[in-house]
Amino acid sequence: MRSASRILVATTAVVASILCLAENGLTQEARVLSADLAFNLACVNKPRSVTEPAVEDFMKSRGFDVLNQGRIQQDHGFHLLDTQIVGLDSNREIIEFDSFPGRDGLYTVALRSPPPTHRIPQLEQDILTFVSNSLGCEVRQITRSENGENAISFYNREVERIQRLFHEAGALPK
Repeated sequence: MRSASRILVATTAVVASILCLAENGLTQEARVLSADLAFNLACVNKPRSVTEPAVEDFMKSRGFDVLNQGRIQQDHGFHLLDTQIVGLDSNREIIEFDSFPGRDGLYTVALRSPPPTHRIPQLEQDILTFVSNSLGCEVRQITRSENGENAISFYNREVERIQRLFHEAGALPK
């Protein structure tokens, strides 16, 4: 009886340890947000003066509020990114369209939805069709990822950050 009691205690301790580890792993906040859809884009011989307004119009046509941070930065003497366009819609979905200095015609595009990830197949397809057909650019290296419930808090902070950017941009002198 004594060894059965020891086995029961040992088994209970192991199960409790596993449950504690699992709970800690499940509740640990994410430190990275993955994009539902991300890809690189090559727009050879297409100046930003053509691509940026088209990107902004596309985002607006899909119900996104749009902020061209790259243009605002350049208008105020900063040059961090050549293009940095962010869109945020009423469902708190985010589209980002960026290009880095020295990489003429090369862009990164990312779409994120609030976690846990819920795919938006039509929007994903619309974005890919827009950049291929309307912009005439070559899509490269498509990836699709997901965020779990542990990314909710981080995502909420990202949305708040973007909302502050919209507010701050509205307060800038023209």
